[in-house]
Amino acid sequence: MVLRMQTYRALFQEIYRLPVKQFVFYVGQKPPKMVSRIADLIPGDDSKFAFIVANTQHYDYQSLVESQIPEEIIFAILGDFKNEQAEKIVSNILKRLLQISPDHKKLQYYV
Repeated sequence: MVLRMQTYRALFQEIYRLPVKQFVFYVGQKPPKMVSRIADLIPGDDSKFAFIVANTQHYDYQSLVESQIPEEIIFAILGDFKNEQAEKIVSNILKRLLQISPDHKKLQYYV
């Protein structure tokens, strides 16, 4: 993954000429084991390339649902449900999106 992310970064920087901050959202049940620094994969490499691994099991879905930002609310689907039923959580996410996006076109976009 680290080599793929390094390639993506180089391509984005070449095309857009903007700084890039990379994240991988890990959705597995077990702790992630992926290498996120090039120096950990290739000993002696002097580049400082790395990306952030965000383990979604560490995110409380409720705090994301309460956000005012639709994209953050959507990320709640990846969070820790704390043994609650998925159907209930999806319903809460949709209700919250409707609260902050009463315009049906915007709501459809987010859904």
